[in-house]
Amino acid sequence: MITKKTLAREILSKLVVEVIHAEYYQCTSIWGYTNQINNCNKLYLIMDGEGYGKINDIEFHVYPGQLILIPSNSSHSFHSYHGKDITKYFCHFKAKTGDLELFEFLKSPYLLTVSDNKSLIELFEQLISNFTSDDYMGVLRENSVLLQMILFYLEHIPNDEIEIVETKSTEILSSVINYITNNLSKNINIIDLAELVYLHPNYFIRYFKKHMGTSPKNYINKLKLEKAKELLLTTKLSIVDISKEIGYSDSCYFSKYFKKITGFTPTEFRDIKNI
Repeated sequence: MITKKTLAREILSKLVVEVIHAEYYQCTSIWGYTNQINNCNKLYLIMDGEGYGKINDIEFHVYPGQLILIPSNSSHSFHSYHGKDITKYFCHFKAKTGDLELFEFLKSPYLLTVSDNKSLIELFEQLISNFTSDDYMGVLRENSVLLQMILFYLEHIPNDEIEIVETKSTEILSSVINYITNNLSKNINIIDLAELVYLHPNYFIRYFKKHMGTSPKNYINKLKLEKAKELLLTTKLSIVDISKEIGYSDSCYFSKYFKKITGFTPTEFRDIKNI
């Protein structure tokens, strides 16, 4: 049975991020907005000043050292007070697997107090530098930095405060992945997978690709290949038997496909551990 963590790993492996805007900004003492909703996520690192914040129904005091996450489509309000400007690093970004929003799937606290924010400041500086750069490689660097920032945020939150949310989409994906995982030795039929979750085959293919970032067929082949690698490296099963274990009746076809994808024949791959 696939666990929530296994499904989360599958979804995170297909994560696509995009930086919308990044900047170091000084908000005046009259700065503020109320009940704003955006279709992107926001990260604020508060450097100076004080204020009031509210995300959905959570109200909080804004102060230096806070890293604040505002998930997309959340109602949020911010105001500075005490006649003080608020200085902050900020980033607006998207983080999705297909149409699945990362922070709708992973629920976590909105606030993180960072005692030593030197490394985080460096990440924001790198992000801003690459975002404003004319170098065409900058987009790759900025996305890489953004992933590091998301990882920083999630790794500094206690595990028991991060919730993997079950949605209709994750229920469907979990059922399908469970079936595939438990039936790798069979010729898995797309029609059977679609019937499993009560979807039309054509719609099911589009649905799966939209949420997993790949087609059901490619995903099945990926799991079969991973299983074959595991068996090659951990057992003494023959190539014929391994072929059968992952649903290939023709071991020659399996060997050709394996080499096409990995660059090695199954026998060569098995010998890797002896190098």
